[in-house]
Amino acid sequence: MFNKLRLKSGFFDEETEIELFPKDHRISLIYGKNGSGKSTISKSLQALKGDVNGDIIKAELYDYENNPFSEVESVHVFNEDYITSRVKLKEDGLSTIVLVGELAEIEDKIADMCEMKFYSDEFAVDSNYYRTILRRQELLSDEIPSTKAIHSTLITTFGLTYNEYSGAFSKVTILDDLFA
Repeated sequence: MFNKLRLKSGFFDEETEIELFPKDHRISLIYGKNGSGKSTISKSLQALKGDVNGDIIKAELYDYENNPFSEVESVHVFNEDYITSRVKLKEDGLSTIVLVGELAEIEDKIADMCEMKFYSDEFAVDSNYYRTILRRQELLSDEIPSTKAIHSTLITTFGLTYNEYSGAFSKVTILDDLFA
């Protein structure tokens, strides 16, 4: 597995080495202010796979022993480009609800309400969050044709602790499974 990215492009005027994965970590979440280099990092990773054309001057991966890493098919980037190509945001109405899936075939039959929760352990739905999900489902139901089924999907970091409120979701997916 790789743990370092060396890049030069965009925000990074000089060649820069970034440690993405400390020992034994499988997911790296990159966040920061506008203009801090997040997009440059993600586009550098995409460029390694040939997914991005543009101004990436240098992008190289290295493993924990500082050897070049070339197994780029195992690299997956969940960034704005990924969202734009695979998730359709509603143009009006509820801005927090997204329709997920192969939209050309599914959109006419199913509305999929998707929630993402990042926690350091399994996520547990409590009564307040359960009521929030039910309200969102009702609002979505009011906005779509009555012939569509509403499915609620929860994407979590480490799964779901099942309890009396977890039935609010018809599907639970672990973040790792999105990239399997």
